[in-house]
Amino acid sequence: MIKPIQSAWWIVYFMDRDGKPKFLLLKRFALSKKVEWVAPKWKIKWGEDPSETALREICEEIWVTRDNLLIKQRLWDIVLSLHSEERWNLDKEISYFLVQYIWNPKNLNIEKQEWYLGQFKWANIEEVLKLVYYQNLREIFRQGFNVICKKNNLK
Repeated sequence: MIKPIQSAWWIVYFMDRDGKPKFLLLKRFALSKKVEWVAPKWKIKWGEDPSETALREICEEIWVTRDNLLIKQRLWDIVLSLHSEERWNLDKEISYFLVQYIWNPKNLNIEKQEWYLGQFKWANIEEVLKLVYYQNLREIFRQGFNVICKKNNLK
């Protein structure tokens, strides 16, 4: 049996001036070659703690320091089996983290890479639910939004 690929995803948010969370979405090419909006993610290095992967990769991907990020909590762990009749079969273990960005969101600089198109946006929960294709990822954004609302006494 092949060991699943382990990855960490980050539901990154900041609190806007109105006290409402805005979430970071990145535009990328999917395996299907379609363009989609997703949360930042990365593979976990062997022996690395998933929360350390989250911090390390966010810092590398959006060029911020750890001082500008707070991991609020681990939201969810899930195992997915992904299959394509033509090309590939793989299993993924994914850990999702809620991370607060505590610096000026206008200072973000997303590095363009082969999978990220260098485009990003800060979106409210309604926009996220319209833009994110995958139902399970939309559910994780909802869960993160609910955690933020509960901790900040928002409705």
